[in-house]
Amino acid sequence: MPYRVSSSLRRDADTESRLDRLARDTGITDRLHRYPDELSQGERQRAAICRALITAPALILADEPTGNLDPENKQRVLQLLLEQVAGHGATLVMVTHDHALLDPFDRVLDMRGFHGSATP
Repeated sequence: MPYRVSSSLRRDADTESRLDRLARDTGITDRLHRYPDELSQGERQRAAICRALITAPALILADEPTGNLDPENKQRVLQLLLEQVAGHGATLVMVTHDHALLDPFDRVLDMRGFHGSATP
C-alpha cells in the first residue's frame, strides 16, 4: 500500500524480499492475496504491521499493535518490531495495556495516575 500512495517509493527486488520476510515472520504468507473482509481481525492487524514496516521507517509509532492477537502471534509481532529497531536503527514508541510485553524495552512510562495539565 505505501508504494501505491507515495510516488517517492520505488518497489524493487529488495522491497519484494522485505515483503516476503515480513509476511513469513507474521504468519500471513498464505493470506497476501486476500481482501480485508476475508481476513480475521488478527490477520488484519498483522497485515497492518507489515504495511507499517515495509518501508523500514526510522520511527515506529505502535498503538496496541498486539491487541487482537493470540499469545503466539503477539510474541511474533513484538519480536518483529524489536528486530526492526535493532536492524534499522529505528525508534519504537509503543502503547500497550499488556504489561507482559514490557521486559525488552529500554524505557517504560507508566501513565496510570498521570494527570497532565494544559498550559496556554
